Amino acid sequence: MSEVGESCVTCGDVAVVLMVVRIDGADALCRADDGGTELVAIEFVAPVEPGDRVLVHAKVALEKLENIAEPVGAHERRSDSAEAASICAGGEWRGRGTR
Repeated sequence: MSEVGESCVTCGDVAVVLMVVRIDGADALCRADDGGTELVAIEFVAPVEPGDRVLVHAKVALEKLENIAEPVGAHERRSDSAEAASICAGGEWRGRGTR
């Protein structure tokens, strides 16, 4: 059994920015900058539409990213991942649009 530490033992505190490609009910097919795709739950961030970018952790969109007009570079991705890691590790989530 794992000891409780500073990070989530289930997911490793990873979050990524993905672009919504297609909406399918409560889920969206999303694409990463590297071309990979993932089916993501979007209930927490709806409404979203194709072309929107969302911060995704454990196949759940946590936040719609309003101010991203072009592909996200590694620096921005690390910044968003740190915020998601804080959420997963028990940090306070400030909610949508309050970055």
